[in-house]
Amino acid sequence: MCEREEHITYDVLKILQKIDYPVQISTKNPEIFLEYADDFIGANIALNVSISFFDDDMAKQIECGAIAPSRRLTAIKALTEKGFNVLIRVQPFILPYAFDNAEKIVKSIKSSGAFGFQT
Repeated sequence: MCEREEHITYDVLKILQKIDYPVQISTKNPEIFLEYADDFIGANIALNVSISFFDDDMAKQIECGAIAPSRRLTAIKALTEKGFNVLIRVQPFILPYAFDNAEKIVKSIKSSGAFGFQT
């Protein structure tokens, strides 16, 4: 993970925090931000997390290299408990999977603490 070594996003966020400039982070791995989230509590930062599949095994086959959806949801829960606004982006919206699993998807999003989702 480049961010863990280079801290480029961290450094930019510190500048934006200093001037109170709003920013939205779009990611498939909210665990990275969670590692240093305490440094940004109260900052004008929102996160947008992509999750296409809410089944770890299916996601493993399709989203090679991305962390499991269950790990994303756990990180989202931790971030929302720290006061960060998190939106889940169900994208791509894969049919018929999304309709067949709509109830599970919505329940997962709700229990994560995310304030909503988009497709």
